[in-house]
Amino acid sequence: MMNAGAFRLHTKGGKRSVLCVASFILVFLTSVLAACSRVEQPSIGTRIDSPVSLASHPTLPVFYVLNAVLSGEYKSGSLQAYKVPSLATDSAAPLATLETPRLGTSLATSKAGDLLIAGFSGAGAEVRAFTINAQGLPVSSGRASDSLVIAGGRVGTIQIYPVGGQPSAWTVIVSVGDRTLESRIFVLKYSLAAGFSKLAELPSDFYSPSRENALGLYPLSWGVPVVFAGQGIMVAFPQGSSGEVLSKNPTAVSWLQGSVSQPPESYDLRTVSALVVDLNALTAGQPVSGAVGFVPVFFDKNGQAADMSSVDFRIGFQASVAVDSQTSPCQLSGPFASLTQPAAVVSSYSNNPGIVAFSGWDTVATQLRARLAAGEKQPVLGNVLVPSPVSVSSATAGRVTSIELINTGSICTLSWLRVEQGLSSLGREKSSIQIAIDTNAAAQLSRPADLTGMAAFVVNGSSIMASSFSGNKIQVLRANGSALENVGVFSP
Repeated sequence: MMNAGAFRLHTKGGKRSVLCVASFILVFLTSVLAACSRVEQPSIGTRIDSPVSLASHPTLPVFYVLNAVLSGEYKSGSLQAYKVPSLATDSAAPLATLETPRLGTSLATSKAGDLLIAGFSGAGAEVRAFTINAQGLPVSSGRASDSLVIAGGRVGTIQIYPVGGQPSAWTVIVSVGDRTLESRIFVLKYSLAAGFSKLAELPSDFYSPSRENALGLYPLSWGVPVVFAGQGIMVAFPQGSSGEVLSKNPTAVSWLQGSVSQPPESYDLRTVSALVVDLNALTAGQPVSGAVGFVPVFFDKNGQAADMSSVDFRIGFQASVAVDSQTSPCQLSGPFASLTQPAAVVSSYSNNPGIVAFSGWDTVATQLRARLAAGEKQPVLGNVLVPSPVSVSSATAGRVTSIELINTGSICTLSWLRVEQGLSSLGREKSSIQIAIDTNAAAQLSRPADLTGMAAFVVNGSSIMASSFSGNKIQVLRANGSALENVGVFSP
């Protein structure tokens, strides 16, 4: 017979056992309910979601879509290849789909059509390389060296050019944080054998703001880069401040007029200058300090060479494209047949942007190398560039977010995407595709896009593909020289 003390101990032990079992059941049920309440995100598959970046194969009728999946509905993004449609009845299904990280914001193909590089934004911005097969389809190697984390921020643009004398090797120019005072340019090298390596990060490799620096905490930043392969240089345009550092210093206008000597170290003419990098020197192993220089960017309100009473420095640029007889997909004809090449065509960051072409980069390359060879560090070349207007005034407001060369069948000319700003938002912006068929901005060939929220456009021959990141569709237009025909709106 159990005594009272033993009974009390048994009762206490029993209560503890019951409590343990109850706690276990509660934890089990909670985990089951939590698992039931979680919805597993599906793979994006062949769908389109937030196609904020497009690219085109240089010779085949194939274009590429990078899906950012801004909706968060899918666990991953994707890289897709599509055949360029010629009829509204053509298939909208992708030729190939590769799974990628989300937040893909930039895409570029090499000029030979054998390499594609995608950029992914976020806390750890990343670039990934894909080879392109004979059918124009992207192929992933899966190698760790074919991916590189470069920084935090939004990957803006990517440029790919072969390294001279090194087969299966490319120089890759990546911009991060365009149109901000924190924008940066990364110069990378990619090879099929070794993958990615970093050659330079600009401006941090040659300038770091600090109280010990004569300039103090002064922003120097560049974006929307272009590459002139024939000259072996990369150029990026200023995104910083054009104000004077200290009121006692001479103005940039005074320096360019020749009324003062070279500015003292405490004055920084670089803030209103394009950054120029000798890519040949970098890929040959030269340090950054022996490969960079600057050239001021200025013009008048009509986009032409300015006298010093009407000089206009611009320090915010939205988009750019290199026009070079050696690398452009077609040779300029029509209203810009006489444009001196190589030229950089840039749009300013405003609601009624000027589009201006700058020539003289062969002179820039020659002078930069001569000054660097003489032992100068970060030389400012002065008044070297020659501006000319492309489209400097328009009745249509909106920012020019990307510029491309297009062969309409009758002329090779410039085209761009103009996106409405300040009138609507969150993917409801209206936009138009414009083609330069006249030096008069009001006379350009223009067609409103059928979709809102256009994020990107790309040219393949005479076809234009424009993507809506809110509508998750691709609109295809065809230029026939005198009109922009609507082929159709596509979505798989």
